[in-house]
Amino acid sequence: MLPIAPKKGLKYPEKDLSFFRTNIEKSKEEALEELRMLRERLEDLTNSENNEDSAIYSMHMAEQGSEAVEKEKTYAQIQRIQDYLRKLEEALARIEDKSYGICRMCGILINKERLLAVPITTLSASYKIHQRCPEDGVDRIVAKNPKNPDALTQGNSISVLHSCCRPGCPRSADETCCEGIFRVWFHPPWDGTGRVTSTYR
Repeated sequence: MLPIAPKKGLKYPEKDLSFFRTNIEKSKEEALEELRMLRERLEDLTNSENNEDSAIYSMHMAEQGSEAVEKEKTYAQIQRIQDYLRKLEEALARIEDKSYGICRMCGILINKERLLAVPITTLSASYKIHQRCPEDGVDRIVAKNPKNPDALTQGNSISVLHSCCRPGCPRSADETCCEGIFRVWFHPPWDGTGRVTSTYR
């Protein structure tokens, strides 16, 4: 599918852009704090390694391997936070040129809730979840019916929680995409339990 150009003059109002900027800057502060702690952790691991090298008795090979794994994980986390910070800066640049919140594939305004949950996103929820643009040009966070993946939920309340690679995110270490995850809770008549029934990246 080729990207659809946005309509002339399409943009979020200044009030909304200001709100989004505040959200991005808050995310940036959290990410910088996380980066600082990770760098301290890496320094501690490196110092510990150097101290052991200078000791008369070196540590057990298993312990050396464990520290090497920890350093590798920390390096990966630092890289992930740095990538996230770069994307936050790109988001701030889009706010400045008034293009923030416009889906790069559908040319429509991205749902506000998605922008708040995934401030770096450039894709609408409609395209991210269903790989197609809404016919009416309105982005909605609507999940597929878990009992029939080809059908969309209709007339049902859907709550969406989000997690991404920001500080404190519960994602596992092997999930590196910064576009975010939508965990979708279906309410009656699909489920009734309020539990997670589907996950969408």
